[in-house]
Amino acid sequence: MLAVAALVAALVAATVDGRIALSLGAAAAVGTLLALRAAHTRRESIATLALDPANYVLPEVRSYGERCTRPKERERLVRLLRELPHVSQRPGSIYLADRVHKVRAELEWLARVLASPIAIEPASVVACRRLLSHGSESGLYNPRLAEDEMHLALRRIRLRIVASDTTRT
Repeated sequence: MLAVAALVAALVAATVDGRIALSLGAAAAVGTLLALRAAHTRRESIATLALDPANYVLPEVRSYGERCTRPKERERLVRLLRELPHVSQRPGSIYLADRVHKVRAELEWLARVLASPIAIEPASVVACRRLLSHGSESGLYNPRLAEDEMHLALRRIRLRIVASDTTRT
């Protein structure tokens, strides 16, 4: 809100003094950047909290988890999971082809489960999403992470899905 006020003031000041307009314009730009950063940080915090089912008592986390489990989002994840083995083989791919190859069966299983109509705990879908989209946290992208971390993340996702499916039957 302050960024908008500074921008309006800069436009008005432009008719009087260019230096004041420039200062107010810079303040508007900085304010906008800070607001964007705060919004991004908030979204990332909610996404991180959504990895733990205990945090779904928070309305923002619950809403995020619900969005992640919508059919269109699940379809998007299925598409990514199915394409990943092929994409990882392309020259210049950001994925680590050898690691993707080693977990191909797990990725295929995840794609089948996400494509099925069963209800899946949101935290599991969020974990799958982060594995595919957060390069610094994922062993599929980051060679500095131990390969065991990637296997462990996939096992956790699988166990949560299996556990949540058996508790409903």
